[in-house]
Amino acid sequence: MYSIKNSFADCLSCPLFSEASCILETNVKYLNEVKVIFIAENPGKDEILKGSPLVGKAGKLFRKYFEKFGINKEKYLLTNTVLCQTLNEDGTTGNPKPEVIELCKINCMKIIEECNPELIVLMGTSPVSAFGLLPKGTGITNIRGEMFKWNDIPVFVMLHPSYINRVKSLESTFEGDMKKVSETLGLDTSLISENSEKVKTLAKGIYYYKIPDKYYTSNYKLIDVQNLHKTNEILYIFRDKNNKKEYYKTNDDYVCYQMSSQDTARKL
Repeated sequence: MYSIKNSFADCLSCPLFSEASCILETNVKYLNEVKVIFIAENPGKDEILKGSPLVGKAGKLFRKYFEKFGINKEKYLLTNTVLCQTLNEDGTTGNPKPEVIELCKINCMKIIEECNPELIVLMGTSPVSAFGLLPKGTGITNIRGEMFKWNDIPVFVMLHPSYINRVKSLESTFEGDMKKVSETLGLDTSLISENSEKVKTLAKGIYYYKIPDKYYTSNYKLIDVQNLHKTNEILYIFRDKNNKKEYYKTNDDYVCYQMSSQDTARKL
């Protein structure tokens, strides 16, 4: 887990000084390898508990398309504009105030400088405000789907997945934006079809999902399956015909089950 040993921000002046923080998630060893950075708003309770951004309810929606379009296989980094938890009086997660964004954004900028990515993706009003892209008197919906530049790095603007969860009719818009991110990174989205959707209905009461077809051949032997709680993923571990280990990860949104009419469905 990454942490900020010496914050670049004036944390002593911040009202979130005593709150827990969640810094980032990445799949690289060295930050200068990062190709794409996703910047969301601020961590919620799930993010603080698991130590990774975008792992709560909004994170599940994000990772659905993050994986569908193969972005998770790129060298990525996920973080937030404000790195500490923002709580409302009732204990729910709230949006960070402008003064908090102004104080904390320097940490976010420093992370970007360390990475020097090919693409930055801003999700939500807080990062768009921090980067000064939101014209006065307008909302993020007016610039959603547009590409900007920050320090000569392309910056793409998207809606935050928590907003999509509230306005489900916009999920296709979110999916289209994630597809555009994938294409901007040079990934081939033409290979993604309806067959890539994991859930298929076989018959009444019977459901299943598939991993890539090659793992069903005699060239591979399944040796273990693990639940990665931190990232809400399932890890399949195989050995190929040369006895070399190979790993495949997928999200854990789907469960396999079979039931008869007199039984109650339960997770296995």
